[in-house]
Amino acid sequence: MGPELDVRFQPTTLYPAVSTAIGADLLLDLRGAEQPATVRSADHADLTTLAMPIPARPRT
Repeated sequence: MGPELDVRFQPTTLYPAVSTAIGADLLLDLRGAEQPATVRSADHADLTTLAMPIPARPRT
């Protein structure tokens, strides 16, 4: 387990990546708040899609 992340996505960016996954389960690999996330089908890892997060608001 890694450090805590605050990662946000625009629905118009994340939804197409999630909707292309095959099957009911998917894997979301997060590398960091400023790195692309990898979306993969849990059953069929052949299809991989990247989704770029948006900058998080600064914590106050």
